[in-house]
Parts: sequence; structure tokens; C-alpha cells
Amino acid sequence: MERVAFLIEATHTRIACMLNPESFEIRRSSGVTRTSAGQLVDSDLSDDPLIFSGRGSTDINLQLLFDVTLAGSTIHSNDVRALTGPLWELAEYKTDRRTVQELPIVRFIWGKAWNIPVIVSGVSERFERFNNDGTAQRSWLALSLMRVSEIVRSNAVPKALDPAKVPARIIQEGGDPSWGAHQILGGGVEGDRLDQLAGQYYGRPDMWRLIAVANHIDDPSNVPAGTVLQVPPLSILRRSG
Repeated sequence: MERVAFLIEATHTRIACMLNPESFEIRRSSGVTRTSAGQLVDSDLSDDPLIFSGRGSTDINLQLLFDVTLAGSTIHSNDVRALTGPLWELAEYKTDRRTVQELPIVRFIWGKAWNIPVIVSGVSERFERFNNDGTAQRSWLALSLMRVSEIVRSNAVPKALDPAKVPARIIQEGGDPSWGAHQILGGGVEGDRLDQLAGQYYGRPDMWRLIAVANHIDDPSNVPAGTVLQVPPLSILRRSG
């Protein structure tokens, strides 16, 4: 199975984990609570009445192992914090006073079964295997995630434009160096689907035609394994309008 990864929606930055989770727990609360308000006597109820408190929440807790002595990381360091630091940053608010402070929305991606927009609500780390200078080589990182709703902002895509009618002139020959890239895993119906990629990168599966047009794909159900697709930003739609 593909390793767990986190995709920062605002920047499309991908943070890949070295190993699959040691533990994984998902918990759903229904959005109701009990109230004890009311009379202390003469009540026929055996339990406090339920009241609606909201739409509930979905929480995910997982534990990840990082070790600088293991192969497979793109970051080479003797300090395990170089590997876990990007995940710690996901729990930090923006500091730019010109912008609204908010936690970054990231997608928790694990194989083809899990693709969930979340924020990191908590992080803790236990270090092991120290060098003589006190530098840790291994750590167990515990992450607490909270699912957020799939929200498409009204200004994300101009309503007057349909990705199926993207003008050919905005698809530059060879694309743009700033565009993202995705290598197809698997092939045919068993591999990555364009609608899955559109959901992953844009938060909108219906935007798959934009990826198809940008890569001159006539048959989206038959993209060979290993194909590197260019993932254009949605801003090209705004520039074309």
C-alpha cells in the first residue's frame, strides 16, 4: 500500500511519511449532548434529555515512526526532527498580520481508501536512539486530526467557465514549470483516476477535464502506469476569462 502522505491544499506541497502508521484510530461524534437543566424532582426521565449541539465532528489519531537510519527519505539528516518538523508546522498558525490567521488545511492521503481534508489539532513526539551529542535518530510522532468540510469557495473557479471548454490557447506547449506533476500509480481502471486526482489537488472531482485537456488525454480511463501528468493550477481558468 502507498505510504501515508499529507498534501497542503494552499501550496500543493506533499509531505510523505517513511512508513505506514503504527496505529490508526478514527472517531465520530454525533453532535448531540445531554442537559441536566430542569427540575430536580418529579421527573419521569431516567436519563438527561438529549439536545442538538451541532453537526458533530470526525477525529483521527495516528502514530507514525520516523528513523534517520531507514532508507527511503528525501531528507538526509542525523537529526530526526528534520523529518518530523514539517508535520509540526501544520499545527502552527500563520504569522503574517496581513492575512487572517488560520491553520493550513491538508489532505490526509493513504492509498486509495483515504483522502480526507483535515487540520492538525495536536501533535506530540517521543524521541529515542540518541547520539553522543544528544541528537535523536528515531521518534514516534502522534498526530491528532480533525476533519473539515469539503468547501469550494465561490471565487475558486469562475462560474462562467466550464473545464470541458478550456480554450486550447491557455494550455501552453509543455505546460508551465510552475505547474504541479503527478506520476500515475497503476494502470487502466486499477490505477489513479483523473477524478481522484482532481479531488486530491483541487478539492473538486468534477475538475478532471482540466487535467485531461492539459495533458491531451482522449481516454481518461486508459492512462498507462508511470505516466507523469501535469497538474495546472485553477488560476489558468481565471486568466482565460
